[in-house]
Amino acid sequence: MQLDLSFNVNPEKKNVIFIDANNMLKRCYHAAMPKDGNGEIIQSRMSSPYSFMLNTAYAIRREDYFFKNHFGFAVMDSPTSKNSRLEIYPEYKATRESRTDEEKEIQNEMFKVFEILGYPVIEIDNIEADDVIGALGIRSAALGHNVIVVTSDKDYFQMLEYSPYINIYRQQSKDVVNQNNFNLKFDFDVKYFVDYLSLIGDNVDNINGIEGLKDKRATLLINEFGGINEIIANVNEDTKVKGVPDKVMASLKNAIENKHLELNKKLIQFQYDAKFDIPDNKKRMKPIDYNALYDYCKKHNLNEFY
Repeated sequence: MQLDLSFNVNPEKKNVIFIDANNMLKRCYHAAMPKDGNGEIIQSRMSSPYSFMLNTAYAIRREDYFFKNHFGFAVMDSPTSKNSRLEIYPEYKATRESRTDEEKEIQNEMFKVFEILGYPVIEIDNIEADDVIGALGIRSAALGHNVIVVTSDKDYFQMLEYSPYINIYRQQSKDVVNQNNFNLKFDFDVKYFVDYLSLIGDNVDNINGIEGLKDKRATLLINEFGGINEIIANVNEDTKVKGVPDKVMASLKNAIENKHLELNKKLIQFQYDAKFDIPDNKKRMKPIDYNALYDYCKKHNLNEFY
């Protein structure tokens, strides 16, 4: 079923936009360094990331649909951060490779694009960008603002439970997910999304799910019991769930005994209560520097932008 692509916003309120710069960097890198089935780079296309950046960031600023009355930020992991999740799970993100020279080059270019387009870049030491966006997003929603998170990372769906006016926007494919259409994609209440991820795991962050427990079976468990706390409270050695094999239930029971589920939830859930300050010079957007934009597009042969 196709998702409803409309934003859910209150036209009388301001729009706060958060660009997930980590996600953009990853997508820009893959645009520049396409790989074959064996993981080998086919051919470097270093012009592609520039086009992708502008198609994402510039398009957001010139959208007429609702972006006129807005302010926004690009949020990136700080290069000097110590990840607090490593203290409770040393294998967190252990499978991720160090950034290549090409990625570092793309990041530098991405920051140039943000500067030209007037987006302040927020990097907070020792707090992951996910947590920064989560905390600022929830606070913005509590103040009555519309919130738009620009990312293709599904982890951000967990924010949707906190306000009907939070939207997760994949600009390239024009997908928008909010409370209004969440159930076109998932067959459970939006408040259980963190619990769902805790059950199936997150390979990108090296968080192991329950063996044999994939999307449909996780959904069955949530609809049967509720969230992780309810699953822990109600599943015992005799528990059976229609559609979930006994072998998988045994793995679930073992995960409960080993506190695996509780650990997963701590790793996956954003730290909405994270405390940090944003420098004054990062609190406001600047006007687009059209002269610099023209020069940048001309330099990189991005004719569609000028």
